[in-house]
Amino acid sequence: MKKYLLALLLCPIVVSAGTLEDFFTQHPDLYNNIHTRNAIKSTARVATIDDVSLQKKDGEMSGQVMTRLLKEDGDSYAQIALRILENQCEQGVAMEASQLKDDDCKLILRESK
Repeated sequence: MKKYLLALLLCPIVVSAGTLEDFFTQHPDLYNNIHTRNAIKSTARVATIDDVSLQKKDGEMSGQVMTRLLKEDGDSYAQIALRILENQCEQGVAMEASQLKDDDCKLILRESK
């Protein structure tokens, strides 16, 4: 299963560019729950790490690249985050990994379908 997650993070995703806000507009229940919203935002930031070195421009700091990537393709990174959180919930490690409780996981699983 870890190989599957690694493949998800390493493979480029071809979808129309959008922001984190676009993602949450499509998933208002995830946005309205502070725990799922924070977990998705945090996990989306982590998902950008592999792309930071590839997308870094001269003089740009890693944090700036991460912010830019989330502005340009935030919805794609949020989709990756949702898949990662779904996997954590299914494996029963969401509380330890992302501080998500059972009700939060139920919402994640419902929205990921």
